[in-house]
Amino acid sequence: MPEFSPRPAASAEALTRLTMDVLAAPPVKPRRWSLPVILLSGLLAMALIAVVLVGRGAAPAATLHNPLWTRIFAHGQKANIVVSDTSLVMLQMALRTDITLKQYLSRDYPSDLLSGETSERARQILTMAAAQQYTGFGDLGVANRLFEVGRQFGAKPAIRYGRNLNIRDFKNDNFVLTGSRRAIPWDSLFEPELGYVLDYDTSTGGHSVRDRSSGKVYRTTRRPDGEADHYGVVAVVPNLGSNGSVLLLLGLTMEAVEGSGDVLESAGFPASISRAPGCGKIDFANQWFEMLVRTRAVSQTPSASEVLVCRVLTPSATN
Repeated sequence: MPEFSPRPAASAEALTRLTMDVLAAPPVKPRRWSLPVILLSGLLAMALIAVVLVGRGAAPAATLHNPLWTRIFAHGQKANIVVSDTSLVMLQMALRTDITLKQYLSRDYPSDLLSGETSERARQILTMAAAQQYTGFGDLGVANRLFEVGRQFGAKPAIRYGRNLNIRDFKNDNFVLTGSRRAIPWDSLFEPELGYVLDYDTSTGGHSVRDRSSGKVYRTTRRPDGEADHYGVVAVVPNLGSNGSVLLLLGLTMEAVEGSGDVLESAGFPASISRAPGCGKIDFANQWFEMLVRTRAVSQTPSASEVLVCRVLTPSATN
């Protein structure tokens, strides 16, 4: 075991001897640098500064030519990036219910939803949890990446929390919503007009993506090797004032949301998805659209994403 004891104080004689040794030491001669070395050092320093400034102030050429980002992050325009409310997700899971936007914005939230809870202790815990502004690491990672893209395009990006928004915000600004309506209830303003809808069974906890037109259902599938396929929906629709755009990154899981974001951030977008059905004919800079994305993940980390189909949304279908 270690033992600790005070260090003995230095004697006056030892301090005097040390001082005399320092005073007697010969002065250090400054090293003389030749003019070429000085010039080369200066050029290297300026080059390093330039690299840092360029890296901070400019976007990669591939990103700057992405028509979708030009649309969402218009120069000088406010763009709100809304992260998931993890507290809301936990509350819904605990109560086995689906909380609507109206309930979420109520002054009585969450006490009105907990009135039927018989355990006083459970009410206290759920009330405290619902009051916290929690979000996931995956959500925050996607939001930070989108925030940097917005800055590169000269927009005014801001990361927002769903409880701090009001419906007037959606009449003027551009938005990015990262998650399903169970995590961001504001999605319910736009999801009903999409061709793909995210369903959730409150009794079993199961969820799926359903194609309204064909009735086909897509569910998360897990493999024995640890890999899993996750499904998400990417859509761009007009805001409530029809003077801006709302980008929806919807997913059954956070892996699906991250994978959908990876598709949009790929260097070759939108050419990289042109071979998927319906994607080659979409004008991503001007048309409203939706697309179904499948993401393969290993240990909850997206490894590859694929667009399965794209569809054009008409203005009448989204207003």
